[in-house]
Amino acid sequence: MMHSPATPPNAYTRLDEYRVTVRFNAVGPTGLYHMRLHFDAGRLSGAPHAPRPGQFMMLDIQDDRDFRFRRPFSLMSWNPDTQEGDVIYKIVGEGTQRMAQWQEGDQSLVLSSLGVAFDDFKNIRPKRTLMLAGGVGLAPLLLWAEAGRQQDWQDDEMPTLIFGVRCHEEVKPLMAHLSTIMPLDKLILCTDDGSFGFHGNVVQWMDAHIEQVKYNYENILVCGPNPMMAASVKKSYELLPEAQVLVSLENHMPCGTGACYGCVVGQSEGRPPVKVCEVGPVLEASRVCWDTHGPTVGAFVYEKGVYPHFSADTVASMTTRGQG
Repeated sequence: MMHSPATPPNAYTRLDEYRVTVRFNAVGPTGLYHMRLHFDAGRLSGAPHAPRPGQFMMLDIQDDRDFRFRRPFSLMSWNPDTQEGDVIYKIVGEGTQRMAQWQEGDQSLVLSSLGVAFDDFKNIRPKRTLMLAGGVGLAPLLLWAEAGRQQDWQDDEMPTLIFGVRCHEEVKPLMAHLSTIMPLDKLILCTDDGSFGFHGNVVQWMDAHIEQVKYNYENILVCGPNPMMAASVKKSYELLPEAQVLVSLENHMPCGTGACYGCVVGQSEGRPPVKVCEVGPVLEASRVCWDTHGPTVGAFVYEKGVYPHFSADTVASMTTRGQG
């Protein structure tokens, strides 16, 4: 059954706080969690939630110790009719450890929708787009493809998804949903251990299919672990120097609203650093300063008249907070 479109391209998305209820929260054999959340109407506007692919939300983590830092997540799937969305995650710190204990009926709060979406960029022709996903970085890319399906993209118009995981077991819980969105000829799985699909990672797949990449694609969308994104961006510009390469960055974000300076990355060509929550998370890869580990961490230099309310020591301390 085809759902009505979630949000028209480039439509204004209202920022609001939503109460969410856990529908299920299950873990797979490799430690990948899949959680479904139901969204109530916005607490300020009374309007339904209407996320745009690529944007993120800040999920409140609450417990008896007054653990209040929120965590950034992108929705992997969104059903505007039921107001339910899916999140995939792994335990990487105290916050996600707490999330893993949530059960059906548990409630929390979400600040959404935040940041720059894929449809804020022009001339992304789906058929000429290659999506490179690693692990939980699948979420915003698959939501973009799902939104296209809701807007009646046909099989031959869909983008191509190259999805890299460690092993076949990691992707099995997601295959039912993947198969409803992606045509089989547009979905390529890469496994590190060779247990299914292409034996290798997404960059190795690109190296093995150079002509296919060069002659079929003009846009590349990337999301995944930082080293994977760095290598994918480098290979993308090597094969397609004129391509529009967009990355969805997965920086740690204690606030998500630009207040804490915890998600700062360096920009290329000597430009000043920026906060991912304000200029991203989706942005042009050429704008970011990269090393082999991912985007370089930016630092705001304290000088009179420039961010005068924060000292350099304060900014440095903020970047260490809110991990996982």
